Amino acid sequence: LDSLVRKLGLEDKVQFVGKVPHKELPDWYRASSLVVNPSLSESFGISIVEGMACGAPVVGTRVGGMLETIVDGHTGRLVEAERPDLLADAVLSLLNNPSMAAEMGRHGRERAVENFSWAARADRLISAYRLVCN
Repeated sequence: LDSLVRKLGLEDKVQFVGKVPHKELPDWYRASSLVVNPSLSESFGISIVEGMACGAPVVGTRVGGMLETIVDGHTGRLVEAERPDLLADAVLSLLNNPSMAAEMGRHGRERAVENFSWAARADRLISAYRLVCN
């Protein structure tokens, strides 16, 4: 991948940073133009939710948990798995439209806080316990 990046002249656009300590992830997400997860199978897609929580627009494939986290056209874009052409189109559409990307990032953050934060999860768990105990 390093040689491909050099061949395409993308050294100023693409970085492979290796393992990043968990506490530094929010800074990386906030510094990113978008978060992309082109997974072929995904139980949840934590990178997508983490990116959304940091206000980044997201692009993911229509698999597993990403179908539950990304609201296509609102918090980011969903594309068919194994379709690099569609993935590239979605990425370029966000990179070429910063205002739309910023709006999706804002909506994504709202969705992440409302649905995937520890407080939201705790509220759902308490509601489930109340339902069962009643």
